[in-house]
Amino acid sequence: MAYQFVLHTDGGKWDVPFGVDQQLLGALVLGARGAVGSGYNFAAPLYQRLLSSFFAGDLVTARAEQFRGAQLTQILSRYGYMAASKAYMGMLDIPVGPPRLPIAPLSADDAQRLRQELQSLGVEGA
Repeated sequence: MAYQFVLHTDGGKWDVPFGVDQQLLGALVLGARGAVGSGYNFAAPLYQRLLSSFFAGDLVTARAEQFRGAQLTQILSRYGYMAASKAYMGMLDIPVGPPRLPIAPLSADDAQRLRQELQSLGVEGA
């Protein structure tokens, strides 16, 4: 609701990026023109497909990609979102370094399990 009010401020002249990856499709329906989010760093192809599908009027595909994004977030959250996100970036050959303390990096076993789950989900780079 708050996002809708912000979009309508000053007659809708402001371009206000939306910031919750897992709800991007809903924000697009409300009139979002852009977005910021951590998931776009490692799941850009997924969200590009979502955007392309939405703007082409293919809501079936857009919904499927949005759900895949939600599943991705759920998987990463099980391992600790920040540590898992950094591990995933490493899988994409983008070394971003370890998480800052007090967050510990994933163990080798957890990183392997994460990779397997990401492969099962069918996301790029896992």
